[in-house]
Amino acid sequence: MVYVEPGNAACPAAPASAAAAVKTVQCGSPVSGNILVSCGFDKGSYNAPSRTEVESNSSWGPVLTAFTIWFVHFMACWTAGEIWPHQWRANALAWSATAGALLAVGVHFGRLQSLHAQGKLPGWNYRFARGAAAIATAAVLFGALPPIVFLP
Repeated sequence: MVYVEPGNAACPAAPASAAAAVKTVQCGSPVSGNILVSCGFDKGSYNAPSRTEVESNSSWGPVLTAFTIWFVHFMACWTAGEIWPHQWRANALAWSATAGALLAVGVHFGRLQSLHAQGKLPGWNYRFARGAAAIATAAVLFGALPPIVFLP
C-alpha cells in the first residue's frame, strides 16, 4: 500500500503500479501489511502488523505472572507459619518455597527475554514485565527473611 498525503502539493502522485489498485482508507482505520509513505515527515516503508497480532502481544500476562509467583510464595510461607508455628517444618517449607519461587522467576525472566527477542513482546510491556519480575524477586527474598532470622 502506498500512502500519499492528501492536499499536500509537495507530495508526488502515487506510482502507476499503486494507482491501479487504489484503496481508500479512512483516517484512524487500522491497516495491516506493508505501507510505503512517499513523502512528508514519516517518509519510509513500514510493516504494520494486524490489530489482533498487536493485541495478543500486548497482554498483561507477563506482568501478572511475576506477581502470581510472589503471591504463591507468600501464601506458602504464611500458611506454613500458621500451621506449624515456631517449628523447623515451617522453616524448611519456607526455604523450599523460596528456592522454587526464585527458580520460577528466573525461568519467567528467561521467557521474557526470549519473547522480546522474537518480537512478540512490545517494548513497553517488556519493561513493565521486567520491573514486575524484579519486584517479585525482591518480595520473595524479603519474604524469606523471617524463616532465616527467627530460627526455632
